[in-house]
Amino acid sequence: MNKPQPEYNHQSKMLKYGIPKGYCVELIITNFIIKSGDKTVLIPVFPNEIIPDCDYGIREVIETDVKVLQEITETYEVIGKLHYLGLIDIAEDLREAEIRLEKGDIDGSIKFFRKTVEGLKKFVSKNKSILESANRADALKDYITKSYHLLSNFGEHTGTEALTAEAHLSKTITVSIAKYIVEKMEE
Repeated sequence: MNKPQPEYNHQSKMLKYGIPKGYCVELIITNFIIKSGDKTVLIPVFPNEIIPDCDYGIREVIETDVKVLQEITETYEVIGKLHYLGLIDIAEDLREAEIRLEKGDIDGSIKFFRKTVEGLKKFVSKNKSILESANRADALKDYITKSYHLLSNFGEHTGTEALTAEAHLSKTITVSIAKYIVEKMEE
C-alpha cells in the first residue's frame, strides 16, 4: 500500500537550508561551461538573456529590485561625475541625500536634496556659459528655483509633511537637474 506523499512546502525546505521565511535565493548566471570529451566551451550569458520562469511572483520581485538598483546606480554615477568635475560640495550633499533615503530618513533626505538643488542653482547662476545661451540658462535657473520651492514644501518645515512619494520626487528632480548639468559640462 502506498502512503500519500505530504504536500511540498517550499518554506520548510528553505528553513532546512538556513534561509529565513520571506527570503528567496537569487542565482546569478554569468556563463555556462559545457564539456564534451577533452574540449571545454565557455558560453557567456548576457543581461536579460535568461528569463526566470516562476509562477509565484518572484519575477516581479526581481524586476523591482533591478529597477531600484538601476536608480541607485544612476545617482552614484552622477555623484562621481560631480566630484570629478570639481562640484564636490554638491556631490557630497547628493550622496548624503541618497544615503538618508536608503536608510528611510525621509525628511533628512529631502533636506539634502534641497541643499543639492540650491548648490546647482548657484552653480548655474555663476556658469551660464556652459548652457550655450543666456535664455536657456535663465530658464534652467527658473526651473531650479521652482524645484527648490517645491522641495521646501516637503518635510522639516512647520505645517509640511513628507512621505516616501515626496522623497522620490525630490530625488528624481535633483538627479535629473544634476545629470543635465554634468552632461553639459562634459560636452
